[in-house]
Amino acid sequence: MGVVLQINTGARQVFVVGGRLVETAIVKTAVDGPIRIADDHVGDDVQADRRHHGGRDKAVYAYDRASYDAWAAQRGHDLPNGFFGDNLTLSGVDVDGARIGERWQVGDEVVLEVTSPRIPCETLAWRLQDDVVSTFLHADRPGAYLRIVTPGEVTAGDPVEVVRATDHDVTMTDVLALWRGDDNAAHVLTAGDVLPDETRARATARLAR
Repeated sequence: MGVVLQINTGARQVFVVGGRLVETAIVKTAVDGPIRIADDHVGDDVQADRRHHGGRDKAVYAYDRASYDAWAAQRGHDLPNGFFGDNLTLSGVDVDGARIGERWQVGDEVVLEVTSPRIPCETLAWRLQDDVVSTFLHADRPGAYLRIVTPGEVTAGDPVEVVRATDHDVTMTDVLALWRGDDNAAHVLTAGDVLPDETRARATARLAR
């Protein structure tokens, strides 16, 4: 069983990214609980780029503290909880190895369903002040987006437990591998009906090549 180390939310801000003005809420800060998770949001967290982050299938972003520690060892400096824009920084949860469609109970009320990994983008590269897109794609530490199945309140320190497993073994790292061009589309499609439309379309297109 894992635990919520920190809950993070962010406001819409404008930064110069790649030579142009970009609205983003990737810069997040810790918030005191209890925080309500409902209506595709964590508290008052803003989803500035709804095309790539947010909405039903990407309502909550979770990241594992152990993965942050692996980045710190690789880069030679610490990365604080929430640095990648995660709403929930977790400990003791295999976030990167989570399977699409598995469900997590968070605290007493909230149930979340794993949908997809984070795919690196220009904003993430700006956040790290590094051309991290290729590195992130190959690091197999993407974190997980989740949809809200049962809304409710969460607080830092709440337990996190897998309460529904899946009948397939398609993980966050498998989907990330699909995005970097690995030939695993057939495997990804074994997740069946729980695949988000974006992932299904990409896997189907790659399999058809």
